[in-house]
Amino acid sequence: MRKKIDSNSFIITAHKTAQGHNISDVCHVLKIPRSTFYKNSNNHVSIQKKRRKRFRKLIKEIYFASGCRYGSPKIAKKLQHCGEKVSEKFIGNLMHELGLYSIIRKKYTWHPKQQKIEERENIIDGSVAKFQY
Repeated sequence: MRKKIDSNSFIITAHKTAQGHNISDVCHVLKIPRSTFYKNSNNHVSIQKKRRKRFRKLIKEIYFASGCRYGSPKIAKKLQHCGEKVSEKFIGNLMHELGLYSIIRKKYTWHPKQQKIEERENIIDGSVAKFQY
């Protein structure tokens, strides 16, 4: 039985055999698109990927230093205070990719009772007991 070969080994083979041969012919024989060959021949990391990687590291540092309490608004403000140009949405997206979530305490909301309050007899009758201190 033949083993299944992944696309990376095809591309590595194409790069090795491409020297001295026509690239179109090599890609045709290996049955890979030329665009795939050229995309993988320029293995440079884009500026955006470098930036995202750098901010992932900074976000993790701030997040764990805060005891896992800070969310994207506070982390964004800290980074902006340090002189970085970031938006809250960008930080939120990176935090979502990293699986980081802030600790949120739900605010107490008062819910009035649904029962009807019944009138009771006034037992004080306007006389207030005087206390001596």
